[in-house]
Amino acid sequence: IQPTASNARSLATGTLRVAVRDLPPHHRTAHPSGLLVTTTARTAVDVAAGLRLPEALITLDSAARLALRERFGSHRLREHYTNPRSLAYAQSALVEAVEHAATQFTRTALRAQVAMADPRRETALESYSFGEFTLAGLPRPELQARITTPSGDVYPDFLWREQMVIGEADGLLKYTSAGSLRA
Repeated sequence: IQPTASNARSLATGTLRVAVRDLPPHHRTAHPSGLLVTTTARTAVDVAAGLRLPEALITLDSAARLALRERFGSHRLREHYTNPRSLAYAQSALVEAVEHAATQFTRTALRAQVAMADPRRETALESYSFGEFTLAGLPRPELQARITTPSGDVYPDFLWREQMVIGEADGLLKYTSAGSLRA
């Protein structure tokens, strides 16, 4: 490893490039076991680095959702889905962590991905689907938009209001019977 700056080192071998930077103290936290680990936001940004958008959003969305849960509790989560300040809060630690990514190239790519991170995508499949929609050039759907029906309110995963299309990204694990699948 050869120094490239006072706080940076890098190594390139074949297709692998490793850049080492000092970890800011606020990117570390104590695990209940006593081990010192990286924060959720820092870990999510490091995992997302170099991934395609669909895969990166799985981690980034999960970190954003966890930030909302930690701040407001899971029982009140849905009411924060329509609050722009809550959504900005969910992204804020990710945005800050990106600025400490190893290289300028990585920071640039991660900024675009973090700008799309959204806690309203509640499962890995929803995050992955949204990433693929984006790469395919589809219009951006509304997420978890409230729709009032005679049977009660529903919150589809994706809503393209103008096209009158609802998208649901559910795996078979959500459905415990054929009746629940039909419903």
